[in-house]
Amino acid sequence: MDDEADSAVAGLLSTPETGVLTIADSLYPAGLIESGLAPLLLFTRGDESVLLRESATICGSASADEEGLRNAEFFGKAIAESGMTVLVPAEPGIPTSAISGALSAHQGVPPAALLASGTARAPREMTGLLKALLAAGGLLISAELPETSQSEASKALRNGLLAGFSRRLLVIEAERHAPILDIARRAAELGGLVGAIPGSIHNPLSRGANALIREGAMLVETLRDLGIENPEPQK
Repeated sequence: MDDEADSAVAGLLSTPETGVLTIADSLYPAGLIESGLAPLLLFTRGDESVLLRESATICGSASADEEGLRNAEFFGKAIAESGMTVLVPAEPGIPTSAISGALSAHQGVPPAALLASGTARAPREMTGLLKALLAAGGLLISAELPETSQSEASKALRNGLLAGFSRRLLVIEAERHAPILDIARRAAELGGLVGAIPGSIHNPLSRGANALIREGAMLVETLRDLGIENPEPQK
């Protein structure tokens, strides 16, 4: 059994694109260890030095409207320019716009994406954007083996990691019963700063974020609401 495990790890590491972090590695995210949610191994693709920087997680609806997408791009760009890593789940909608914003930042920090699949099985609709992320020095992270396809179980594991990964989590548009709300509540239980951008009471995409604010999440209008000093004045 030990020989088989050694052979499997050697096979993974023989691929230049595949990185493996153990829970004892100095680059392993401290927030995950402190949360008690840390898997023994994380698989990576890209520049692992991104993990040396403090990160802020941006989550939101896959069906976001134009205003939500603009907000995600704005905050993604501003957080990257502040010197922090933008971390998102590898999904369309709000996360995609947050990555685009981070990539557009002037001298900004490259973003990172947390996958429910293995790093070699990224969602097809995000292939181009994730390639741009990697080309810019960003990082893909997964708790699954590189060739693993996404499943309900792997998505639940990824969502748990999102809750514990960063000390700051921002929700931009979410439906009333969206899984994102459970991630945000778990992040708050773990001591993270959770913020949400409010929206119209008539917009179904705002009801989840508004509910979080009623429960005590920070109402976010600027980076300073998340405890981040932005070098650029916000408009």
